[in-house]
Amino acid sequence: MNLRQQIISTIQRELEPLDFVNALWEAGSAAFDRLDQYSDIDLQIDVADDCVEQTFAAVETALRSVSPITDKFRIPEPTWHGHSQCFYKLRDAGDYLQIDCAIIKNSSADKFLQSELHGDPLVIFDKAEVVQSPPFDWDAHNALLRERVAFLTERFARMQVYVRKEILRRHPIDALGFFRPMTLNPLIELLRIKHDPARYNWGLRYLHRHLSLSDQARLADLLYLQDLDELEEKHNSAQKWFWRLAEELKQI
Repeated sequence: MNLRQQIISTIQRELEPLDFVNALWEAGSAAFDRLDQYSDIDLQIDVADDCVEQTFAAVETALRSVSPITDKFRIPEPTWHGHSQCFYKLRDAGDYLQIDCAIIKNSSADKFLQSELHGDPLVIFDKAEVVQSPPFDWDAHNALLRERVAFLTERFARMQVYVRKEILRRHPIDALGFFRPMTLNPLIELLRIKHDPARYNWGLRYLHRHLSLSDQARLADLLYLQDLDELEEKHNSAQKWFWRLAEELKQI
């Protein structure tokens, strides 16, 4: 048993007997079958609503039985996703094998289980049959995407002047400050809508897995800039790419 497996199985032994813990599953890279030597451990735990702190205490007891905890970071609440989340580093686990522990109240409507968004969870135990992927409403989602494309194209057309005028003023910091949010981010979102529509708003995360090698290279080239002259050239290139994608996506 390697250290990753030891950590997970130790947490399982600690949590499964507890009446207030309903389920434990692994998400993240494991849910997409993409584990490698740099993957952390993304654990999600469904618990009784009033037992979040007891569950964190039990997790930490399990971790300390494997290795001393050298760093702990609890995300201030309310978190963006509404769950309680804490990151742990263990002395014997190195820098990459961190534990990302999300504790989800049983009453929570969104348990991050839609397979289209979060992959297929690796269920460690499920005493209450909570680890089930809800249906994904593609009709409603495509309607949302159509609205999003319309908004992005209208905004894009109006905002490129802010990049151009900073290039003309020879203000590289200001020009770059507008180029990323006003030009590249909308372009990236259109690429996601085309190639990974369920996760249209995930930014650059995992995007390389959905693009051709040529599009990966093209996007990476836009992300790296040397000076204002190069920025001007790449701004023009990014605009052409954006408008071509926008035309394609009218057919959603």
